[in-house]
Amino acid sequence: KHSHESSKEPSFKMIKGPLRSLAFLDSGYVVRHKISQRKLRERKRQKLKVELQQQMHPWMNGLRELHILNRFPTCRRRRSE
Repeated sequence: KHSHESSKEPSFKMIKGPLRSLAFLDSGYVVRHKISQRKLRERKRQKLKVELQQQMHPWMNGLRELHILNRFPTCRRRRSE
């Protein structure tokens, strides 16, 4: 049992090393990365929305807009400004 634990330890240290260096990375980069991820997701959502609008009938689209307005009133207001 003891020998098994000691063999496990070095690999754990190897994992810990890179993690520590990652923690010391420029935090600004991490924030930028998160923001870019959010922008990518947002762009994907916009693209999907446009595709959906092209496929749907106008009355369906109106219903969907109403549904979105009811669900996220603050979001829609901020985006329309």
